[in-house]
Amino acid sequence: MSEIFMHIMNDFVEFYAHFGVSIWLLIVLFIILSIWIVTTKFRESWFSIFFENIFEKVYEFFEDILWQEEKDWIKLYVTILFFIILFSNLLWVFLEFFLPIFWDDMHHFATIPSAD
Repeated sequence: MSEIFMHIMNDFVEFYAHFGVSIWLLIVLFIILSIWIVTTKFRESWFSIFFENIFEKVYEFFEDILWQEEKDWIKLYVTILFFIILFSNLLWVFLEFFLPIFWDDMHHFATIPSAD
């Protein structure tokens, strides 16, 4: 049992220690941090208003799915997780557009161990 657990943990650490995965996670966290800074510092900007409206609609959507009696932190967690996955996927679409142009330079950053 211990050997199986250590093997799984070793694979888990190797995956997240890979340079491409680390850069990918840092880029997504940078985007989320940038959105947070823009929405708190520039409350009246069009981007802040747009993002807050989108966030509110997604929150209401998950509130309908998870019931209104559910704790607020659970609905907030699911909504934030939704945006993390959304930005990660949009970043990949953007990167996939530029990969054929800059393949030699970006190949090292875009390779993820689980990719074929």
